[in-house]
Amino acid sequence: TSAGHVSSWRSPLGAVAAVWWLMVVFAIAMAETAGLLVIIAGGVIRRPVGAVQAIFAVFRCARSIVTLAALQIAIFTAVLLPLAGIAAGAYFTLLGKSDINYYLEARPPEFLAAVGIGVVLAAAAAGAIGWLHIRWLFALPACVLDGRQARESLSESYSLTRGSFWRLAATTAAWVIFVAAASSGLGALINVFARFLLVQAGQSLTMLVVIMGGIVAILALF
Repeated sequence: TSAGHVSSWRSPLGAVAAVWWLMVVFAIAMAETAGLLVIIAGGVIRRPVGAVQAIFAVFRCARSIVTLAALQIAIFTAVLLPLAGIAAGAYFTLLGKSDINYYLEARPPEFLAAVGIGVVLAAAAAGAIGWLHIRWLFALPACVLDGRQARESLSESYSLTRGSFWRLAATTAAWVIFVAAASSGLGALINVFARFLLVQAGQSLTMLVVIMGGIVAILALF
């Protein structure tokens, strides 16, 4: 059951299915971002674009968006697959002789070596993903707003980021940190507010249902 499910995802067919679903999710996320880009671009040039117009604009370049998503996933996979292979080899070589709980408790030299290799590989993977992300920042806008094909969008984005890579990386990192901090702060505030309201509800089932419904609605908005 569960073991068979896990092993199925380790099979070649399972890996292909995982990459396929990752590409689908990635393409959907890119389509949503593309719609927002169309709306924002319309506001910049003072030609307001409604939601329906944005949807049609995304549909017109849907093929390019899907191709762009597939190319990016393929490149990510090609870059990360060797690192994953090294990680698997290190795991089975250094930690394959005993149960993982033994290594977690005893922490022999081979466990520390495996952890060190894992940290290096994780840093390499994060660096590669970050580098590619910055180089591809303008690929989707070029595809949606300029009507470029997927390969042309990637090439144009790479050209546009030349000479400004570190500035773009710093800006992107600052934005990610800001969003993470704001989300964490907002989540903590909602949690405190929810606890306060639940205490105030007391034994009233009606108030409890209303408060829980309001909390769920607030969380759905964010």
